[in-house]
Amino acid sequence: MNIQPGMALGVQRPGYKHYGIYAGIFHEAQFVIHYNDKCSGGRGRIEPVLFHNFLKGDEWWIVDVNGMEYTATVLENSLARAASRFHEQKYNIITNNCEHFATWCVTGKAQSRQVEEIVAGLLLDPRQTVLAKIEECIVTMLGKAFKQHPLITVGVVVMLGTMLVMNAVESKGQQKRCC
Repeated sequence: MNIQPGMALGVQRPGYKHYGIYAGIFHEAQFVIHYNDKCSGGRGRIEPVLFHNFLKGDEWWIVDVNGMEYTATVLENSLARAASRFHEQKYNIITNNCEHFATWCVTGKAQSRQVEEIVAGLLLDPRQTVLAKIEECIVTMLGKAFKQHPLITVGVVVMLGTMLVMNAVESKGQQKRCC
C-alpha cells in the first residue's frame, strides 16, 4: 500500500511504539504530525516534523487502525483532526499519548492498545508484566547501544549481570533469615 496523507504511521522505539499521522509532501519534504517530546520541556506538543526526524532511523509501517479502511473521506478527516490539535500540550502517557492521538485522528475515538495491554497484563500478573516490559526495554536499548559502542555495552551487561546475581544472593539470604 502506498503511503497517503492522513494515514497513521508507527515506528518501533526502545520499549514502545510511537505513532503519528502522515501529512504529505510540502516544499519537497515529507512531514508527519505527532506528539513531539523534544520541545516544551519534554511535556509533548502536537506538531509537524520532517518524516526522517519522526523515523529516527527506525523501521516504520502504516498502522491498521481497528480495521478501518483508508478511504478518501477517512484520510481527509484524519488530516483535519490532526491539524485541529496543532500545538496542543496535553500529553498524558495513560490517557492522551501519541497512539491515542493517531487513533483519534483516523477513527474519531482515542485509543491506545499499548496502554490497554499493559493494564490488562497488570491485572493478570502485575510483577511479571512490569518485569517483562523492563527486560524488553533494556534488551532493545542494549542492542542499539552495542551497535554504536560494543565495548561499553559489554561492560554495562557485565555490571547488570553482577548486580542481578548479588540481588538474588541477598534475597535468598533474607528469605532464610525470615523463614
